Amino acid sequence: MMEVGSIAFTDYFAWPVLTYAITVTACPAISIPCGFTRSGLPVGLQLVGRPRCDAAVLSAAALFESAHDFASMLPIDPRPASHSSTSAPLEILP
Repeated sequence: MMEVGSIAFTDYFAWPVLTYAITVTACPAISIPCGFTRSGLPVGLQLVGRPRCDAAVLSAAALFESAHDFASMLPIDPRPASHSSTSAPLEILP
C-alpha cells in the first residue's frame, strides 16, 4: 500500500501512523473481514470505541459478523500471480 486517499506513503512503515491516534487514546478497536475487492483481495472493517468500552466494540463486531458471512469466505489464492503495472480501483463486493 503506497497511498490511502490523497496521502502518499514513502515506505511500508509510514502507513501505521494512521493508527497511532487510536493506540495512544487507549480506545478499543477490532478489525473484522467485510468483503473482497474485484481482484480477490480481502478487505477489513475496523471498529473503534470509546475508552474502556471494549464490550460495546466486541458486541458490534459480533453483530456485524452474524449479519454477514465474510469470516467463512476464503481470500485470494496465495500463490504468486503476474501483476500488471496498472491497478484497478478498490471496490468492496458483498
